Amino acid sequence: QAVSFNGSAPVNSLVIDSTGKVGIGTSAPSNTLSVHASNPTRGLIAKLQNDSTSSQTGSQLWFNQAAIANWVIGQPAGADAFAFWSGRADNADGTERMRLTSTGVGIGTASPGGAFLLDVAGAARFTGGNGYVSFGDNGYIRTDATNELRFQGGTAGTSFWKSNSSSESVRIDDSGRLLVGTSTSRGG
Repeated sequence: QAVSFNGSAPVNSLVIDSTGKVGIGTSAPSNTLSVHASNPTRGLIAKLQNDSTSSQTGSQLWFNQAAIANWVIGQPAGADAFAFWSGRADNADGTERMRLTSTGVGIGTASPGGAFLLDVAGAARFTGGNGYVSFGDNGYIRTDATNELRFQGGTAGTSFWKSNSSSESVRIDDSGRLLVGTSTSRGG
């Protein structure tokens, strides 16, 4: 026998079926919690909002499997961002793994952005059977705040600059020749 709460609300506003599944907006919940909305405002199905003004709080959703550390997604306290944490507990912050802000996506950093849409702090590895990393023209590979390798593709080949240099260091021309200290082949 399902238990339902209606009152002056629409039918099936809250239903608990005989197996303990909870349905909001449905009389037949298919999971532990099933939320259905036939005509949500602007597509909004559910909203998590923390009305506390404490600097230690933010709207968060926790995921946990017994005997395994928590995973948390939500808004960091006092930040206009969305973050993912691992190992978070009621009295422990855990480790922030990724943050999305209006300026970019940060992995290993809480302040992504600047000229980069993806900001990875620390070591990164890209793998795949036939994978590749594509930067496009005028790309950067940065090892820290000041050291970077810049490259630019063009009709005469691909040019490389070393850290903060305004002059070309190396060029690989369209014939596959490696040019050092010159932008054109000297022949021979």
